[in-house]
Amino acid sequence: MFNPDQYIESRRRLLAENDFFEWETAREEKHSGRMAHVWSSYDAARTPHGKPIRRGVNSVQLWNDGARWWILSVIWDAENAASISEEE
Repeated sequence: MFNPDQYIESRRRLLAENDFFEWETAREEKHSGRMAHVWSSYDAARTPHGKPIRRGVNSVQLWNDGARWWILSVIWDAENAASISEEE
């Protein structure tokens, strides 16, 4: 578990040395009052829309305070490049 600053620091070196692009491939949203849950599938690559090195799903819980949406939690599950290669 990371706070935002810890997450940024954990990725600083990796992203300084490697290009990384992620794009959404599908989304499901459920809303109830001021709450929302977003299930966002993605692909990631070293170039924009290049050959995926990773695919996964982000699960995001949000809350609206009447003025804006706040992210309450984010969890993700990612496949690795080996499992993607096996599919193709």
